[in-house]
Amino acid sequence: GLVAGGLLFGPGLGAALSIGGDLLGALLCYGLARGAGRAWAAEQLARRPRLGRVVKLLAERQGVAALAVLRVSPIGHFTAVSYAAGLAGVRPAPYLLGTAIGILPGAAIYPLLGHALLRPGSPLFLALVAFLAVAVVVTVLLARRAVRESPE
Repeated sequence: GLVAGGLLFGPGLGAALSIGGDLLGALLCYGLARGAGRAWAAEQLARRPRLGRVVKLLAERQGVAALAVLRVSPIGHFTAVSYAAGLAGVRPAPYLLGTAIGILPGAAIYPLLGHALLRPGSPLFLALVAFLAVAVVVTVLLARRAVRESPE
């Protein structure tokens, strides 16, 4: 969706639409897990046992930084992190701020990459692909470390 947004709407509008859609979707899943859909969200997460550590991490470290790292990293599924935060009792303000910070890099870079797809040999395209490769490795390592260091 992010790359297509940049390709279809350009990097600026593509990023704005992406940020709005991502925040709305994240808030809906978070609200569902904190409210009437709590049992259903817990059941969904139980089907993915490794996500139990994400819930524990968020329960222990309910801050903005933990959410931002999980959001920016491809290690945690976006919707599952929203459910996990709701189930872990993360307060709304840190949840929203951490989510916003975590989605900003992707919301800026992926629409720009989509826009650059029209010129795949351009220096911008090549620089973005290289940057994304490094960013994925770094964020996966950070997220794995955070999850590993959380209590069992």
